[in-house]
Amino acid sequence: MELVNDTVTRVCAATGVSKCRIMSRERSAPVATVRFMVYYILCKHHKLSCSHVGKALGRTHATVMHGIKVAEYWLNPGIRDWDSKLNGEKLTQIINELDSENNEQRDA
Repeated sequence: MELVNDTVTRVCAATGVSKCRIMSRERSAPVATVRFMVYYILCKHHKLSCSHVGKALGRTHATVMHGIKVAEYWLNPGIRDWDSKLNGEKLTQIINELDSENNEQRDA
């Protein structure tokens, strides 16, 4: 659960969307976008199950799977949709920052 909370906090800090909004039922595009980033990072980067992530964030595993599918689309190099391309770039930046921090902690 600590990994989930830490990831949500970091993604919220990087995007400027509050943790309260991520945990809410709000469905606006900016909030859903950040929520999908959290799902992707937790499931694909940290290897947590969709069920675990869904339970931790008050969602179903199917909702988490949908968010991951959308995030994977953003990361597609052939994407032409400007908003999706920007979302993919932001997601990549957040993942790189997390990797950098993890490497620094291992080296210390």
